[in-house]
Parts: sequence; structure tokens; C-alpha cells
Amino acid sequence: MDQKELISAIEEKVEVAKKNWQKEVEDKTKGFESKLEKAIDKLVEESKGFDAKNEEKFNDFKKSMEKDFDDLALKMNDKGQELKHVSFKDAVAKGVEKQLEEIKGNARGRRETIIDLKSMGFENFTNYDTFTQDIRNTVIPTMEESFHVRNILSRGTTTGATLYYPKATGKTGDGPGAWDYNRSTVASTPAKPAFAMNFERMAAPVEWIAGILTLPIEMLEDLSWLTSYLATYAPIELLKEEDDQILNGDGTGNTLNGLINTAEAYNGSYLIGIERIIDAAYGQLGQDNFDMPTNVLLNPRDIVDIMLNKAAGSQEYNLPEGAVGIVGGRLQIGGLTVNKTNKITQGDFLVGDFVRGAALVTRSAMQLRFFDQNKDNVEKNMMTIRIEERVALPKFYENAFIYGTLTES
Repeated sequence: MDQKELISAIEEKVEVAKKNWQKEVEDKTKGFESKLEKAIDKLVEESKGFDAKNEEKFNDFKKSMEKDFDDLALKMNDKGQELKHVSFKDAVAKGVEKQLEEIKGNARGRRETIIDLKSMGFENFTNYDTFTQDIRNTVIPTMEESFHVRNILSRGTTTGATLYYPKATGKTGDGPGAWDYNRSTVASTPAKPAFAMNFERMAAPVEWIAGILTLPIEMLEDLSWLTSYLATYAPIELLKEEDDQILNGDGTGNTLNGLINTAEAYNGSYLIGIERIIDAAYGQLGQDNFDMPTNVLLNPRDIVDIMLNKAAGSQEYNLPEGAVGIVGGRLQIGGLTVNKTNKITQGDFLVGDFVRGAALVTRSAMQLRFFDQNKDNVEKNMMTIRIEERVALPKFYENAFIYGTLTES
């Protein structure tokens, strides 16, 4: 068989196969239209209670299905069209089933409805404002000072209820001093100048600083942020009390004996606040052999007054060059860092050697604990929160701190 006969035989086979395939498609789709009409009529019968809008929707679906069928029939009769693995019967069945469920859902009252709100006023919407609120489940904390006096003090720990320590109180005697042999008469050589070191036993009692907060348990359960907020809020409140006692405590009862209570009063002759601070830091402390002052504490209002200092004549902002500066937004006086705290009375200052002069010694570190059993907590479903610490404030050198007023009193 030559090449031409071979091609002719192949074409004949292809033509026979095509006719057979077309006949099979016609057989499968024969009567589909009548079956579809019956199915649609049945659906129409079942949905007689529909309103005009649903009936229109159903007719659109009917037309869409007929068009889809026609388009699919044309595609199947196209030459060279690849037959899909999913049969036409299955595809149509799935489409009808899906649409039938939607129609039945509407018949049962589960219809999707778009409401025209053009003629609807807010007075028709009860509690309208509730649905327009945007709730952010985060708390805005109270504003608190970031500086605490413990940040500039020496730190330590103890295991006792009272901290005892020796404090040097100065020497007695004339020595050291000049001395030499009596070279004429050795036996008459004078004794060397003698001196003695004296110590005093000092005691710094360990004191409690504590607080109790009671809340309903349901607040902790319902407000997810409350526990973490309390973990920040309660220690801040304790540190505020600690600052007050470190500076202003009078040592009576169970309070700390604060730095101001035993500090030296400023004894210089300067009249201007900046000059009085510098004189206290380098003049008065220098005479007391403290040549390394570390910090100045001022009330926030006094810091502003110094930063906005104006010349009396020109009314220009004026700060002593080299003596006062603002570095990184922080005031410095005589090279000393100025820390602001509202625990210092406005118009006063405290300057000193906060590293060598005193220390904050901890017996029990700050603890935050939750208790569901306290008094009538069980009966009332309350939770008790306790914040506490035990600390001591030994002052190694009372004259390491100078306290004074910014103006002559």
C-alpha cells in the first residue's frame, strides 16, 4: 500500500469515528430538552408561593440553563473538541441542585435581602450609637515619672531585719605630724604624734513599703489586658511612695529616714539659684571633702524656669555659658545631671554624692501577688492584689548631701 492509499484509509476511519461520536452525543442528549422542561415545570409548581422577584429570578435561571445547554452542545459538535472527563449530565445535575437549594432557602424565609435606607432616619435605628462605636481593647495608662531616686543610688542586699554598719567619725589626736630624733640626747627623743580612728555603729532598719488592691474576679476574667496593666501600674505606685520616703521620710514609725531629713543646709552667700546649686556642689561639698558630686534634684517647674532664664535688660534667653547647658533635652548645671522629681518642693534643691553618700538596700525585692482568699473574697468573688517590698536606706555620709532653696530665704 503506497502513501496515498494509506492517507485515504486513515481519513475514511476518522470520518467513520466522527460520525459514530456525533451519533453517541445525539443519543445522550436526546430528550434532554423535554426532561429539562419537566424539571423546570416541577420547580415552578413547588415555588408557587414565591413573589414576583423570585419568579423573575427563576425564569432568568431557566433561560441561562437553556443557553448553557445550547452552547455546550455546539462545543461538543465542534471538530477536534476534547471531551471532558465530567459528563454533561453530571454538570447539569450539580447546577440544578445548587440553584434548587437556593430557591428552597428563599421559600423558607432565608432570603438575602438588600434594604434601601434612603428614607430611613437614625430615629428608626434603636441604639444606633452602640453599633457605630469602635472599641480598642487597650488601656491608656496614667502618666507617671520615669525617673526614680533608686536609679542614682548605690544598691545592695541584706538578709537581716536591720542593717548594721560601721561609720568612721573622724580621728582623734595630733598625728600624723612633724617628728625627728633628738640628736643631742637620744633618750630625750619625743614620741611620734599619735592619732586614732573612731567608728560609730550605725543601724538602718529594714522597712516595709506595701499596698493592697481589691478587684472583682470577673474584671480580671473579662478584661484581658487588666492583669498585665496591674503588673505595671502597681509597681509604679509603690515606686512613687518609695521616692517620697527616700527623699522626705522622717524615720518615725515604719518610714525610712530620708536624705533631706539629715542633709546639710546650704550655707553659702550666693543669691541666684544656679549659683547656689554650683556653690553647694563644688564649694560646700568640697569643704567637706566630697569632690565628686553626682546629681542635682529639682522640681519640674524650677527646671523650666532655669531653661527659660531671660536677661533682665534685653529679655533674651540667657544661660551662663559653660556652666549651664541642655544636652539631649536634659538640663545640666556645672556638669551635673539634673533629675526632675515632683517629690522635691518647688523652690528647693538637693545636690550630693548619691553614689557614695547612701544606698538602697533590699531585703525582699518588689513582689506582686494575687490572692482569691482574703476576708470575704470567696463570698463576694473578689481578688486581692498585693504589692510590697522591704528596703533599708543606710546613709554613710549625711554631709554628702546639701539641701537648700533657690532663693535666699
